[in-house]
Amino acid sequence: TAPATAPASAPAAASAAAGAAKKRPAPNGAAGDAKRQRADFAVGDRGVFFTTVTPGGAGNAKRDLQRLLETAMEDPKTSTPGSGEGSAGARLEDELKELKAAKPTLVACSEVAKGTGFLKFAGDAQSMAPSKVVSAMLEMQRADYQATRMAMSSKLLCRILPIDYTCKPFVDDFRKLAKEVLPSHVGPEAEPTVWALEFKARNTNTLKKEAVLEVVDEIVPKGRHKVNIGNPAKCILVEVNPLFCGLSIVEHWAKLKKYNLSALTSPETESKGAPAGEAAKTTPVKAAAEGLSTAAAAAEEPKATKE
Repeated sequence: TAPATAPASAPAAASAAAGAAKKRPAPNGAAGDAKRQRADFAVGDRGVFFTTVTPGGAGNAKRDLQRLLETAMEDPKTSTPGSGEGSAGARLEDELKELKAAKPTLVACSEVAKGTGFLKFAGDAQSMAPSKVVSAMLEMQRADYQATRMAMSSKLLCRILPIDYTCKPFVDDFRKLAKEVLPSHVGPEAEPTVWALEFKARNTNTLKKEAVLEVVDEIVPKGRHKVNIGNPAKCILVEVNPLFCGLSIVEHWAKLKKYNLSALTSPETESKGAPAGEAAKTTPVKAAAEGLSTAAAAAEEPKATKE
């Protein structure tokens, strides 16, 4: 009877071998790395979200950004943008002489969309505001480019968006966070200012721009603050993806090319007639001036170009 059972055992062995092959771990621990990067993020963390010029350049762009951020973090002069003298190379040379033993920690988290990434502020970096660090770093890059007309910082990085606050990507969570963060900037007791909303959702529809505008409209009093989508004094930045909803209040939005490093370190392409058209776009929205809701006014913002 033994020979009769032999043919049946052969397919079973083949099936077992196939199953073992399927369970074989991903090469170089790729799956483990992805899980670990996602686990490295928790609601409440903050850092810098970035996009790249090419979809496949996120890895190298991340290294470029980490170097730029660490340079800005190590330099106390960057707390006052534009106060330093000399090129970035000269400043970096000075910093290397006084480099601290412990560097601020930047942790790479999961890629929420192709060609993007997020660096979380951890360790010594937790005490720093991403919006201040990124603004100072971009000011340095802008000054260096204007002085040398060369862009040596990174050819891959596009937008570098600071994320000061995070919550789950749902309207109730955003409402709670917005009511904690926005009143001191655009609330009834805040100094009159000019603001705009920059909203972007990637790979998710759990929180939409219309819902965000409604929440902002609950906070911004009518008639006290103006809307200027082209050159706001304060830009309310909302970045939404499956991992988190990020919120920041950033300054110098127009001056720093909407926090686009590639645009900031590239030759101006606008014609001489362009500023007039741009000025027309940046005039405070008439609806806001006439007393309509600030959300309705901000909703007139044109759709964003490719980011």
